[in-house]
Amino acid sequence: MAIAIREASEMNTIICTNLIEVLLGLSMVLLFGLLSLSKKTVDFAGLVTGVVVGSSYVFVGGLMAFIPLLTFFLLASAFTKYKYSVKMKRGAAEGKGGARSWNNVVSNGLPPFMFLILWRIFSSQALFLAFLSAIAANLSDTLSNEVGTLSHTDPILLFSWRRVPAGTSGAVSTRGTLVGLITPIIISIEAVPFLGLNWQLLTPIFAGFMGNLIDSVLGATLEAKYRCPTCGKIIEKRYHCGAPAELVKGVGFINKDVVNASMSAFAGILGAILYYLI
Repeated sequence: MAIAIREASEMNTIICTNLIEVLLGLSMVLLFGLLSLSKKTVDFAGLVTGVVVGSSYVFVGGLMAFIPLLTFFLLASAFTKYKYSVKMKRGAAEGKGGARSWNNVVSNGLPPFMFLILWRIFSSQALFLAFLSAIAANLSDTLSNEVGTLSHTDPILLFSWRRVPAGTSGAVSTRGTLVGLITPIIISIEAVPFLGLNWQLLTPIFAGFMGNLIDSVLGATLEAKYRCPTCGKIIEKRYHCGAPAELVKGVGFINKDVVNASMSAFAGILGAILYYLI
């Protein structure tokens, strides 16, 4: 009888702790969502999608999963706004004043979430590393892009090895590459309480940076590029100057969002594979 009472008490404590964690996580999702809307780092569609995605992370993985996502979002938003006017002059700034929309949230948030669900189902540490690696790749790619566009020299386009305007998909710079290599370390540091201090912490760093490189490769080869018939500018969108643009390179359905989701998924898969190799 005493054992049964003790077990029931322990179960109630676990349920209470989990409930508090979920409520805290949901409160943080709503708070940062509304702050982001007020600061114009997301539009309304981005806010709604972000609340759904963030809440899903909390329900499935708790604060352990939400904190890396929040880190990515806060740093990505800050670096997107950083020297935005300079990026505008170079034609390399995010549209809508730097406000992210629903497609940005989905392309960056969905691949890690898939690994998070698989981790919850199978309880495999390899899948948790896949989740961390996918988030690390998102952070590496976004921050390297935002910092790289501020380089004093134009970036070099992969495979053609010629200099192209800042912001061109598939182009790399020394500054952006260094930032892309360093930033995944942040995600690994956040994982220390759950993984401990061991070699597995290197996995998100390496896989995240490799995901960044894959993003550049896909951007230089398969991502769709269009030519505006009005101004002649090479762009990444189907419409420009109020008219349909002509596809001149890449695959029509492979846009920036597809590339982002693909590189994040690649990093996650690589992270899971590295678990068995390290």
